Amino acid sequence: MKILITGAAGYVAGILRPALDRAHDCTWFDRFPSQPGAPKHEVGDVLSRESIEAAMAGKDAVIQLVMIPLDLEDAAEQYYMVNVRGMTTVLEAAVEHRVSRVIYASTMSIYDRNWERHFESEDSFPDALDPYGLTKHLGEQVCRTFSAAHDWMSILALRMVLPCCDKKWEQRKDRGAGKAIFTGPEDLRALYLAALSLKEHKGFDAVNASSDMEGKHLNLAKAGNFLGWSPRGM
Repeated sequence: MKILITGAAGYVAGILRPALDRAHDCTWFDRFPSQPGAPKHEVGDVLSRESIEAAMAGKDAVIQLVMIPLDLEDAAEQYYMVNVRGMTTVLEAAVEHRVSRVIYASTMSIYDRNWERHFESEDSFPDALDPYGLTKHLGEQVCRTFSAAHDWMSILALRMVLPCCDKKWEQRKDRGAGKAIFTGPEDLRALYLAALSLKEHKGFDAVNASSDMEGKHLNLAKAGNFLGWSPRGM
């Protein structure tokens, strides 16, 4: 499968890259080079319709991973630009090139104080009002709207919880926190591969995901039944 991954220089892309490059023909897209001399890397901006359309041509799927660093001085404004306008631009380009599978890196931060309750399903209404959580929710709404307007599209929002790279995950395991709500790197890689492999899906679906193997915080039944994915605490 030919896949475009936006936000290629970011943290989550770094976790996913080994698995995605092994399984698929990937093009990595970002404003900055992800690695010096990295193969199939294109420099561009999701806010530029021209650059994202050029990168989208000939692809079978797109994964939207773009994220604004939390410590930017104008982070709130950037959240709106990237999570809402950027998501719209990516979907417009996908429609233009008939790219039917779109995966949006969403987050459980769409919920206010999300560690203090148990989520029984993906149907709980997102209630975060902070700029990051609110705009990630609005990004999901953009996805939902596009899927309704283009019934041939399959759009998945993967609501991740604190994804960890290999080093951070090992540190958490050493502290006895390996089964906490965080998402381990191997679980994260398996999640995205499962989302890409989903057959005969149309419309929009959100899926909660973390390495919460005991279900203390999230009911992960949909991830298992819908994607065939369940965490292994890795």
